[in-house]
Amino acid sequence: MTYKPGHKIQAIHIIMVADEQDGTEGIMAFMDPLTRHWMPLVASDHIRLEQIYRSAEIICRQFGKEFRVLKFTDRQDVTDQIKETFKK
Repeated sequence: MTYKPGHKIQAIHIIMVADEQDGTEGIMAFMDPLTRHWMPLVASDHIRLEQIYRSAEIICRQFGKEFRVLKFTDRQDVTDQIKETFKK
């Protein structure tokens, strides 16, 4: 996808799953077979949202789970606070 100059992320969507036993929520992820790292299902544009939604449908169908799509829109730059936290 090509971004216009000055484009800024206004919202992110995540695919959320909950543990049926205790209600604990988490971001759905899949294991990347090349890097063997977990890749969370997160999107910041409509094209990626459709991709992660389709992936979530396949994964949940396979495991008999349900998922929710959550949208987060409160943009805050917390870089300085995080730098301080991890400096120690």
